[in-house]
Amino acid sequence: MLRSIYTGITGLGANTVELDVISNNIANSETIGFKQSRVTFQEMMSENLKTGSRPVSGGRGGTNPQQIGLGTAVGSIDTIFTQGTFMTTGVKTDLAINGDGFFVLNDGVGNYYTRAGAFGLDAQNYLVDPATGMKVQGVMADENGVIQSGRFQNISIDPSLTVSAVASSSVQIYGNLNANADAIGSIRESDFLMAAADGSDLLMSLYSQDGSVMDLDRETRSRSTA
Repeated sequence: MLRSIYTGITGLGANTVELDVISNNIANSETIGFKQSRVTFQEMMSENLKTGSRPVSGGRGGTNPQQIGLGTAVGSIDTIFTQGTFMTTGVKTDLAINGDGFFVLNDGVGNYYTRAGAFGLDAQNYLVDPATGMKVQGVMADENGVIQSGRFQNISIDPSLTVSAVASSSVQIYGNLNANADAIGSIRESDFLMAAADGSDLLMSLYSQDGSVMDLDRETRSRSTA
C-alpha cells in the first residue's frame, strides 16, 4: 500500500516540474532572446518479485519476470535552440543572431553569454547591455570596415563616424506565389528577328512585320547580252 502511494507521488512530482517549465515558457514569451525548454521523464528502477525462466526442451516454455515499477522521475530539462523570428525595432544598436552562437558580455571580471541583443551606447560610446551595464565583446574593424584579428575587447562605436554611400550593384527579390491562384501557362513575347541572306541562300517566302506570309512569287528571267 505504501509503495503504491509513493509511486503515485513520484508521478505528481515529475509532472509538477513539467508544469513549472511550461509556466516559465509562457512567462517569458515576450523575453528577448529567450529559448523555451522541455521536460523528459525516465522510469525509475523496477523491483523484481520473481525472475524469468528460459524454455525447457521437451517441457514447459519460458516465463516472464515479475517486476513492479517504482514510479517516474525527471530525466532532463532541455533548452530548445530553434531559430526565432526577426523583427524591426527601429533601434540601430539592437542586434540578433541568425543561427548558433551567443553574444559575449563582460563585467570587468568575467565573460557571460546571452542571445538577447537589446544593446545601447553608454556615455563613453561603448556598446553595453542596458539591463546589466555589461559591455559587449568583439573584434573591432579598421577605418575601411575590415575586421582585424586579435583578442576580444570592449566594442566602441563613435557616433560621428560615417561611411560613404555606395551605389547598389545587385538586388535580390523574394516572393511567395498564391497557393489558391489558378495555374497560368508561360507567355513569351519577342520581337521578330531579321537575318541577312547571301547569294547562296534559297529564299522561299517573305514575311511581314506581324509575322504573316506576304505571298510574293519569285519570277526568274534571263537576259541576253549583245
